[in-house]
Amino acid sequence: MEERTTRPRTGSCKVSWPHLDSAPSFAVSLPCGEPTAKTSRTSSTLAQLTEALTESAAAPAGPSEVQASGAAGATVPTGGAVLSPALASAAVDACAHDLARRYDAELGGFGGAPKFPRPCEINLLLRAASRQMDQGDPLAARRLRSMALHSLTAMASGGMYDQLGGGFHRYSVDELWHVPHFEKMLYDNPQLVASYLAAFQLTGDKQYALVARGVLDYLLRDMTSPGGGLYSAEDADSEDPHSYTTATAGSSSSSSSSNSSKSSSSSSRGGGGGVHHHHGERKEGAFYVWDHSEVMSVLGPELGPFFCLVYGIDEEGNCNRSFRSDPHSEFEGKNVPYVATQPEVAAASLGLPYAGDPAEATRRLAAARERLHAARAARPRPSLDDKVVTAWNGMAIGAFALASRALASEPQVERLFPSEGRPPGAYLHAAQRVASFVRHHLWDPAAGGGAGRLRRSFCKGPSAVQGFADDYSALISGLLDLYECGGGREWLEWAMQLQAVQDQLFWDSHSGGYFSTADPASADADPSIRIRIKDDYDGAEPTASSVAAINLLRLAGMVPERPSPSSYGNAGGAFEVPSMSYDEAAQRTLASFAARLTQSPLAVPYMCCAAHMLSKRPARQVIVAGPAGAPDTSALLDAVHASYCPDKVVLVLDPTNPGEMEFWRAHNPPAHAMVASHFAKSQQPREGPASGAGGPDPSSGANAMTATAFICQNYTCQAPTIDPVRVRQLLTQQATPGSAQPLLQHFDVKL
Repeated sequence: MEERTTRPRTGSCKVSWPHLDSAPSFAVSLPCGEPTAKTSRTSSTLAQLTEALTESAAAPAGPSEVQASGAAGATVPTGGAVLSPALASAAVDACAHDLARRYDAELGGFGGAPKFPRPCEINLLLRAASRQMDQGDPLAARRLRSMALHSLTAMASGGMYDQLGGGFHRYSVDELWHVPHFEKMLYDNPQLVASYLAAFQLTGDKQYALVARGVLDYLLRDMTSPGGGLYSAEDADSEDPHSYTTATAGSSSSSSSSNSSKSSSSSSRGGGGGVHHHHGERKEGAFYVWDHSEVMSVLGPELGPFFCLVYGIDEEGNCNRSFRSDPHSEFEGKNVPYVATQPEVAAASLGLPYAGDPAEATRRLAAARERLHAARAARPRPSLDDKVVTAWNGMAIGAFALASRALASEPQVERLFPSEGRPPGAYLHAAQRVASFVRHHLWDPAAGGGAGRLRRSFCKGPSAVQGFADDYSALISGLLDLYECGGGREWLEWAMQLQAVQDQLFWDSHSGGYFSTADPASADADPSIRIRIKDDYDGAEPTASSVAAINLLRLAGMVPERPSPSSYGNAGGAFEVPSMSYDEAAQRTLASFAARLTQSPLAVPYMCCAAHMLSKRPARQVIVAGPAGAPDTSALLDAVHASYCPDKVVLVLDPTNPGEMEFWRAHNPPAHAMVASHFAKSQQPREGPASGAGGPDPSSGANAMTATAFICQNYTCQAPTIDPVRVRQLLTQQATPGSAQPLLQHFDVKL
């Protein structure tokens, strides 16, 4: 997208968005009003951290353990510094405490207008709530969880969520989540999908699933390139359809009319239906706002009043609900749809024939949304930034993958536009397609002496700009999600390779963590960037180090045996990777931010999520062993991802694949041994003579295999199970040390 500035609003300022190919993401200035960290701590938070530090000091710590203090200062981590579990836990609680202080109990969210959707805050609250449950304080857990759920509900009910087409706008200019800054960014939406999926996993409330579907289907409908990569953004401004005469769109077009051809980032996309445009005045929100008469004209005398009552459409306009909503009277007489009344209540109020049938009222409302969406598609569309950015596509890979499993437990899926009612497996295919695009167009396996290198973006070809640390972190995270959801071992292996390259290019060997750019003295450096920055603020996008810390902890739970550099085909020996395990790299990354975690945990909520995972080490390990793509394997994977369990890692093994078993023999010998011994004993032929003294070969065929799940924690494992219901029960139980049976060499499974 060309460099531009947003129109000034009360409570905001001009924002410059440089071309993404000219600078890393940290060079993009954030809008004024974005929540910033408060460095002052309340006495209770200080006491909490001091207590953790006191406990940490009293414990027999090794010489490399960091003793950071927010009140008295923090020592700079050196060589092998690690973060104590007590301090990690205290940082999680302190961040949650600070969010609770800023929580808007009436309207949801944290802080005042303008309100930004900062998904990492929601993620932190849900993890902190899980921690409180583990500690036996359900009241505190419910309080934290309710803040997160209330905020998610408020955001989805407001105009910041595109009620007609799905997807979230950048932020709300008012305190009501009503009138947004109308730009849509790719990096916001996948992160929000993950938060809404977590809410659905926790509550089973279908409304959260519908929002997640609405966002994902918007991305597939309007933001997907022909090759499968996802575009970066849609502008806030477009030509005002009221500034010239244009035909009125039909009211029964299908949603496919929105699939207008995508132009370059510097041009505007025209509407559908062959409408001739006269280059009217460009205005913010012109594509999205409505006159009351327009809505009635499209929907008619029955659906029109129903829609208007539900979505607060008023003849005088509805952008006057707060003095912050429209301080310059740009939207006078216009409406931004928001949920003002529940459909069943509106139907009863209007005496409609489906007043007593909430499901039918919901269907009628969805039909109204689709008709208005088709009419809107005839308007001049906002400009499209058609660059495919590596980091943001990595986020989308994870969102699509998680949806493919979390939504499998959704009952009675139907098409309720902007949700298309896709089967969950369609999202797994979408994740694989995006990952394939990135690998084929943004990954150069021959660069870096054969180690491989990412490019920052793609627009009619790969950019000349090398990938930054956040590109690696976000892509690795998405690939790990894709692997854990059954996308294939190839994505795990690529994630491991990418992690090695990220360590080579960006690792801070002195104090840990990741710089945003490569060493200026290296061949990978951008000569225009002379200063290396280590980001320490989780804003609209989490920092590379925050995401990498979680990636490393996940990898440590999956493949404790880190492969050597030679595994990636670098025979020349130029592939220099820090000689440390994934677990050590994660600990050192967190230790490098000890002062930040101690003094200003609210500045790094996603880093606090990593601290939560560190405090739960060893992670709960779930192994799903079964033929790839088999219905019973898929059913177990659905069960594994049905519940909210942020402290788990998932291994997916195909015992019928010799190459797969050899991979796990090399990279996780205990997991390989457990699976191999289980199937050697339990998968004996049910009829006929034994196959030999050595028993059946685990790779002898899918017909002899029944998919099995193994759930382990604290180095002990539950008895394996083939029952998806049992898997869900085990993963919803609170983790208590010693609750499982000791790790055995052989298991008996009743089939």
